[in-house]
Amino acid sequence: GTNYGRGVVSNSKPDVGQGQGSLSSEYPIVDHTYDTVIVGAGGAGLRAAVGMSESGFKTAVITKVYPTRSHTVAAQGGINAALGNMGEDDW
Repeated sequence: GTNYGRGVVSNSKPDVGQGQGSLSSEYPIVDHTYDTVIVGAGGAGLRAAVGMSESGFKTAVITKVYPTRSHTVAAQGGINAALGNMGEDDW
């Protein structure tokens, strides 16, 4: 195969059935190797990616939408957290 940065383009054709043998020549297959693959680029996915990368793992994040269009960004309520430093509830 041919090395393009981190991936290797395979010269072999996948078994795609009759009539589709030219698939790999039109769209080369690129093999990647990662320690961690995170599905979803919302708040939790990106935070997990940062943590894994900081720990030395080769990390990939895949998402079906651009990260600023993630469900975290689109959520009406935003992100909430319980605060342990607040006073007692009186309601």
